[in-house]
Amino acid sequence: MSSQNAEDERRSNMRILTPQTSAYDVIIDKYKATIIGEGIASGTGDSLLDVIDDITNQELSQEDTQDRSNSQSAVLTLSSVYDMADSDDDDELSEDIDLKLPASENVSQPVSLETLNIPPVNLPPEPDFSELDEGDGKYGYGRQQQPAPPARTDSAMFYEDSFEMNGRQQNLHNPDTDEQLLARRRLFRRTYIFCWLIVATLLIALISILVKNKIAGSSTPVQDKSAAPTSTEQAPVGPPPTASRPTVPPPMDITAPTLTPSKAPTVAPSTVGQKQRSVDITREIITNGVTAESVLFNVSTPQYQALQWLIDDDSLQVPANYSGLIQRYVLATVYFSTEGDRWKSCSRPVGNDSLTCFADNVNYRFLSGVYECQWFGIACTRINARNEIRSIDLGGNKLRGTLPSEITFLPGLLSLALRGNELVSQLPPNLKALSNLQTFSVANNDFTGSIPTDMFPSSLQSLDLETNYFTGSIPNDIFENCKDLQDVDLSGNKLLGTIDSKWGTLDKLSSLKFSNNNLTGTLPSEIFTPVMEVFAVELNNLTGTIPDAIFTSTSLRELYLDTNDFRGTISSRFGELKQLEYLVLFHNRLTGQIPKEIGNMMSLVSFQIPYNYVNGSVPSEVCALTPKPLENLWTDCKTPEGGGAPKVTCDCCSTNECFFGY
Repeated sequence: MSSQNAEDERRSNMRILTPQTSAYDVIIDKYKATIIGEGIASGTGDSLLDVIDDITNQELSQEDTQDRSNSQSAVLTLSSVYDMADSDDDDELSEDIDLKLPASENVSQPVSLETLNIPPVNLPPEPDFSELDEGDGKYGYGRQQQPAPPARTDSAMFYEDSFEMNGRQQNLHNPDTDEQLLARRRLFRRTYIFCWLIVATLLIALISILVKNKIAGSSTPVQDKSAAPTSTEQAPVGPPPTASRPTVPPPMDITAPTLTPSKAPTVAPSTVGQKQRSVDITREIITNGVTAESVLFNVSTPQYQALQWLIDDDSLQVPANYSGLIQRYVLATVYFSTEGDRWKSCSRPVGNDSLTCFADNVNYRFLSGVYECQWFGIACTRINARNEIRSIDLGGNKLRGTLPSEITFLPGLLSLALRGNELVSQLPPNLKALSNLQTFSVANNDFTGSIPTDMFPSSLQSLDLETNYFTGSIPNDIFENCKDLQDVDLSGNKLLGTIDSKWGTLDKLSSLKFSNNNLTGTLPSEIFTPVMEVFAVELNNLTGTIPDAIFTSTSLRELYLDTNDFRGTISSRFGELKQLEYLVLFHNRLTGQIPKEIGNMMSLVSFQIPYNYVNGSVPSEVCALTPKPLENLWTDCKTPEGGGAPKVTCDCCSTNECFFGY
């Protein structure tokens, strides 16, 4: 019986050893004798113990967490129990259990099933423990040996150490295994890190957007144009700039302008910055009065095309504060206004086109990704620390369309040469705004309308409107505003009226051409000045005699009076014009003979007097000038087809130089 009691006590202690044992289990085992009495413990109590265990385990599996978390800690000293489990001597097995119960419980009083709220149960038949095998110090039911209780594991030690050994309260719920705890910790750590990564990513993105917006909105205006302007310099030799900007050369004149812009434009940093750049560029164009808003936003206009190119397609992407923005826009407007994609040479690059358009690798195509001063036909120079367009020469390049009024927003322009193209419509009305303009040439185009009054700046020196369709009269105010005029060519138009004597007030005027118009009247004597070198009024309806004042123009080299209605004789004073090279008098009503003083004109290259009423013979002094310098001697020296003598006898004239005359 004592052996059986010892075995029961051993089994009770072993149940306490497991990490899953709760305080409730300890109470049941500790006071098992009180519940079932001594008789059960000695013989029949083991069956009831199993029943109680089953009931307890079932209840604890449902309420274990809540009940045990609210209960007070049961402090167990397990070291001695583990020692007993490892010992081979069952007799020396002792219980070292220190049980602390809540203050509300009195352990000195007997405990009953009713006290523990355990419902009555029907007990199964009691098993026979007589066949318990103890031979090897191990035990089990029947002949099947049960494994020895496990040695103290790290897990057991972990939960043992987790108990409060100094009397503090501790929850005695069933702990998870080490693997489960580690898995939970890993999951928690990963979740924690992942959340922080998301937060950090969002913060970085927000900071990046704020920084980019700040950069886009705080670009400082370009004041010094000495590093890389985009619209005021001439093309450098070599490939166009890409990443770096070319160095700044010293200032040069218009014949050798600086090749590098003054300030490298800043590229817009972001989509937000690009939108702001578009707004700023448009505002610059409108507020400076370059193009009216209604025209600029009309998608069918070349101004709109130029703006869209400047904002979207210009690979240089100049900023709104770039000093050459306006002139770059103006040149783009000229390109689209004159059908630039159909030019003879140097249209904008398409596909794999080379950026340069000639073998010299100096002239870059229009609208290419270099500074506009490097484009074909554009020359720039440095003025007041900035590069400005000084010359535009696109002559003979098959420009079509119209010349836009935006051309007047190039204040530094000295020369505009567009001769030999197919430009139509009227001239821009405010050319006077080009305050530095010296040369204006649009000869051999198809311009129409009248020549605007007060349209030219006072700086103008050369005006070439030859071979167009201008009508009306010659504006008289040109004499008052353009005192520096040196060369005027209004030939080949449909101008009416007379030649005003005020042309003689232009004391620098050296060349005056009114040929092939519908001018009438006589030649004013006042227009011939000592500096006059070229005077051409052929193919008009002028009458009268050749004024003697013409002989005061001792610098005269070319005189074209043909195809008019001049009368009178050929003056012998022509011999005073020692510099005269071309004397063209055919198709008039001149009479008399050829004066021998013509032989004194040692520079004479061409002397043409057919289809007049001149007779006699060519003086030998004149023939002495042939064949050099006199190369062309035209007279009415051809024998009439019906026979008879020619009007003029010439011993030095070739067959090709003789005409029948009237």
